[in-house]
Amino acid sequence: MSNEVEEKMLSPELLWEILSHLSHNKAKHSPAFYCQQSEASDAAASELFFHASTTHDGPAIYSLHQLQQEFMRVLDTSSDGKMLTVDIVTLFGLKEQYVKTVGDLLCDDRDVIQVEGGYALKERLLDTLSHHIKLHCGETYPTLEVIPEDRRRGMSIQQLSTEFGLASQDITKLMHELFRDDGIFGTNSSVILVKDGETGQIIEIANQQVLDLNKQLLEMQVLSALCEASIPLPIESLLQKGVDLSTIQDIVQHLCDTNKVQGTLTHSTFTPTIYLDTQRQNVDTFFRANGFITEKKCSGYGVAKNCMEQFVRVSFPNATLLKSSIIDIKQLCLPLEDAIQFAVLSKSFIDMKSMLSEEFTCCREDLTMLMNNALAAQLQSRNDNLHDEFRKGHTIVQGGIALFFSAPMVDQARKLVPGLIAEHAKCRAQETIGQETEQYLIPLLDVAKCISDAFPDLSDIQQHYEITHGKSSITTDEVLQWSPENESNDGPLIEFCRHALDVASIKDMCQLAMKEEMIAIQHTASSSSMLDGAVGSQDMEEAFESSFREMSYLLHLFFKGIHALEGKIQTENIDVMKSELLLSCGSCLAKRITEYCMFKHGVLDEHKDDVIFRCSELGVPHREHGFCISVDLGTLAFPHIALDCRADKDGKARKPLEYLKKLLPPSIGGNLAKMWTLCSDFDAGRNEQHKLDAFIEHLNETCFSLVGIPFSTLDKKNEKRVLASRRQCIVDLLQYTTDKQQVLLCATAFLFQLSKTSSIVGNITLNLVLDTVLGGDKKIPQDVTKSLLKLKKDDTDNDLIAKVKKFGTAKNVKALTQQ
Repeated sequence: MSNEVEEKMLSPELLWEILSHLSHNKAKHSPAFYCQQSEASDAAASELFFHASTTHDGPAIYSLHQLQQEFMRVLDTSSDGKMLTVDIVTLFGLKEQYVKTVGDLLCDDRDVIQVEGGYALKERLLDTLSHHIKLHCGETYPTLEVIPEDRRRGMSIQQLSTEFGLASQDITKLMHELFRDDGIFGTNSSVILVKDGETGQIIEIANQQVLDLNKQLLEMQVLSALCEASIPLPIESLLQKGVDLSTIQDIVQHLCDTNKVQGTLTHSTFTPTIYLDTQRQNVDTFFRANGFITEKKCSGYGVAKNCMEQFVRVSFPNATLLKSSIIDIKQLCLPLEDAIQFAVLSKSFIDMKSMLSEEFTCCREDLTMLMNNALAAQLQSRNDNLHDEFRKGHTIVQGGIALFFSAPMVDQARKLVPGLIAEHAKCRAQETIGQETEQYLIPLLDVAKCISDAFPDLSDIQQHYEITHGKSSITTDEVLQWSPENESNDGPLIEFCRHALDVASIKDMCQLAMKEEMIAIQHTASSSSMLDGAVGSQDMEEAFESSFREMSYLLHLFFKGIHALEGKIQTENIDVMKSELLLSCGSCLAKRITEYCMFKHGVLDEHKDDVIFRCSELGVPHREHGFCISVDLGTLAFPHIALDCRADKDGKARKPLEYLKKLLPPSIGGNLAKMWTLCSDFDAGRNEQHKLDAFIEHLNETCFSLVGIPFSTLDKKNEKRVLASRRQCIVDLLQYTTDKQQVLLCATAFLFQLSKTSSIVGNITLNLVLDTVLGGDKKIPQDVTKSLLKLKKDDTDNDLIAKVKKFGTAKNVKALTQQ
C-alpha cells in the first residue's frame, strides 16, 4: 500500500483522511497499525500516522491509539507486568525513541510506570511489591519466633529501589499508595513506614512487632552484659550488627533510670554501682588516713583527674584543691604546726618535706602552695603568735627541699658573718685593689662552711641531700654564685645562705671592710720605703683611674636620664633633680678628685685631718676615705658631701676654698676651688638650673690638668655595660632586702631603667619619678604603679612588699603584664 500511495501521489490531506478510516476498520483481515512518530503534544487526539517497519510483507502506517492498546497488551502478557524497552523495540519494529514516546504518554495516564530499562503496569507492580513486603517483613509467618533471622530487619527504600529497578522517589510514591495515611500497611497488619525524624522522608519499611521483639531481645542482651559488669564498661563493646550507638545508649539509660540495673551512664561508659562503691571506699579511706590524695592516686582508683575535686568533696566538703592533689589543710598542717613551734623555741629549723608523704611532695607546685598559702592561713587561724614567728622566719621550697628556719636561728647565723668578712677582707684587700665591687664579695662557699660548723644538723641534711642527688656543693671547686641567674638547686645549707642571710647587707659589709683595709694599705704605703711607696702609689693610681672613669660614666648616665624627662614633667621638678644629682654624685666625684690631688702632691697624709669632707645631711665628717675605692654601680643615693676645714692652731676658722689654694699649687687649688663652688652652696648667687651643666663643663676643661686623666664621655659600649651592671645590682638588692623604703627605691629605679633605657639616682629624684612619671608611662601597667604608690603610703604590708619585689624579675616591660 505504501508503494501505491507514492505512485498516485495523493495529497497529504486526502491521505490522512483515508488512513484515519482504515485505522478504525475492524475487518477480520485488517492489518495492524503502528505509530512511527508523533509530532505534536496532542498526538493521541489527532491520530496522526507515520511509516513503520513491521513483521509483515512491507512497510505500513499505523495509528497511535492502536499502538497504545498493543503496548498495554504486551505488558499485560509478561510474567511480572514489566518489559524492557529494547524488547519492545524489537517486537514492534519501532525506533527506541518512538517507543519511549508512547511509553511516556502511557505513564502520564498513571496506568504504566517507568522502571529501570523499561516499563511496567502499575497494578501488577503494586501487587508484586505488596507480596515482597509481606514476605520480607514476616507477614506470611504464623508466629514471630519462626521468622528467619534475615527477615527480622526492615527493608530500606534504597534496597527496594535496587531490587525493583525503580527510582527512590517512585518507590516512595508506590509506598504512599500501598500504606494508609497513618503509615500502616493495612488492616490487622504490623508493617509500618519508618520516617526520618528530621526530614520526614520515608527511609525504611519494617514490621513493628518484629522491631519490638528485636528491641526486647537487644534490651535483654544489654541488661545481661550490664549486670555482669564489675568495672566501667564502654558502650561500644555492646554494639551489634545493624544497631547504632545511640540506640544502645538509649537502652542503657532507660535501664539505669528504671533501676533495672544499678549504675550510671557517663560519656558513653557504664559504671556499675558496685564499682562506684569500691571507688568511694578506696578514696575515702586513703584521704581520711593521709589528709590528701593526688591525681595519680585517684586515677589508680578509676577517678578521672577532672572529677577528683567533685568526687572527694562528696565525703569531705572542706577539702582544698591544689595543683595536682586535694588536701585536708587541718590534718596535713597539724604536724607542721607543732614542728614550727619546736623550731622557734629551740632556735633551730625543721625539714618539712620529711614530715610529709613522698607521694605528695613529689609535686613541687603543691608543696609550694601548701607552705606559702595553706600553712600560713592555718597558722593565722590560731590564737597564739605562731603565725608571726612563721612570717619572721624563712621558708625555702625549691629543688626538692622544703625547710623552715626560725628567726632566732637566722639571727644567730647572721652574727657569724661580720667576723668572717673581716678575715676575708684582710686576705683579699691587697689582691683586689682596683677591681670591681663583686670581687670584694666573700665566697658563698666560705660562709656555707662557717654555718655548717655552727649548725651540725643543717650540715647533716646537706650531706644527705648531696648523696641523694649525686653532687657535692661543699667540697666542689666550682664557684657558687650568691645570686644565680637561673633557679638554683645546691642543697639546704647553700640555699639557706642565699635566702636567709641578707645578701645585700653582706655585700655592703664586704665593701666597707675592703675599704677599711685599703685605707690601711694606703697609710702603710705612704710611710714605707721609697721603692715600696712607688709600687703602692702605682697601684692606687690605677685604682683611682678605674674608679674615676666609673664615676664619670655614672654622672653622664644620670644626667642623660634627667634630660629624657624634660618636657614631660614640670621644669621645677627637673631643676630639683639636677640639683640633687650635682650635690650628691657631683660632690662625691669632687671629693675623689680632691683627695687624689692631695695624694699626688704629697700633702694627703700630713693634712688629712685639716681638710674635712662632711655629710651635709648629718653635719658629721664623712669617714669614707680612699679615692681609689671602686664605685658601687648599683647605688640608689649618693651622700651630699660638703668641703670644710679644721680651725688653725689659734682656733681661728679657715675658709676651705682659700685653704685649698694655699695647700696645693695655685692652678690646681684654683680649679678645685671652682669645682667645689659649683657643686656646693659656696656660690648661692649662681642660677641653680645651670650649675650642673657648668660643673660638667668645668670637669671637661680641667680634669686632665688636675688628675692627668680626661673627663670620660659615655660612649654606647660603656653605657650598655654600666646599665647592665647597675640593673643586676638593683635586682640583687631588690631580691634580698626587706626594708620597705629600699624596696620602693629599687623598684622605681628598676622600672625607670626598664622603660627609658636610662637611669636615675637619689631619694628625691626617685620619689618624684614615682609620683609624676611612672603613672603616666604607657609602657608600665597601671597595677604596677598603683602597687608602688600604695606601698609608699602604707607603713608595713609584707604581702605588698613581696608583690613589689616580684617586679624585679621582669626581663622587659611586656613581662610586667604577666606579674
